[in-house]
Amino acid sequence: MQVLVAHTNWSKHRTPSVASTLLGAVRVDGPARGVVIPDVPDRPVQVGDVLASAPADRVIPFSIWPKVSIQRPHTGSWHKLLHELRDLEWWVREVAVPILITGTKQVPALPPYLDTAVGYADIQAALDAADPTPAATRIARTLDVQTVRKDLPEILGLYPGAEQHAAALTAWVEGLTDDQVLAKFASLRVSDPRQLDFMAKAMVAEALGGDTSG
Repeated sequence: MQVLVAHTNWSKHRTPSVASTLLGAVRVDGPARGVVIPDVPDRPVQVGDVLASAPADRVIPFSIWPKVSIQRPHTGSWHKLLHELRDLEWWVREVAVPILITGTKQVPALPPYLDTAVGYADIQAALDAADPTPAATRIARTLDVQTVRKDLPEILGLYPGAEQHAAALTAWVEGLTDDQVLAKFASLRVSDPRQLDFMAKAMVAEALGGDTSG
């Protein structure tokens, strides 16, 4: 409640919330010999920050993960924006509103995707029809899908016989539903190298209609 009050009071005084980009993580996507990655500071990224250093005679690919964050007015600490909004949404929906209306939180929780700013002729029907998935979960899934749609063709393109078929692999992935593309990617998360090789080759064959010739 203290976090919600702080954000609310900040807004009442017409002071904009402070959001910024922090550095989530830096990952080396190639040989890591000689690479130095400094500790990630718990503050917004600034001009001149060193994200990583490597020998000048080598070209090394990196993945840099940003962390969009919001600053709490009463503590000055930084928190992931999505997580801060998720936690506030949960508390209002499952604690504050039930207690204000019924005096207890020991009641069925309001579904997260119900517009409480309008009235309903049949509230029970509206509750039953409301989407039970919180916004934070929906956007996290959307981001996962977007990432997988980009990464999956690149991963499959590393396998023998698939190197020259980047366009076909991309088109195949784009034709999959969100559920399908997440399931395909999940099937590659196996520890047995032989099973991984089998699954990847099967996907390449499916994408190319069985033709993996150069």
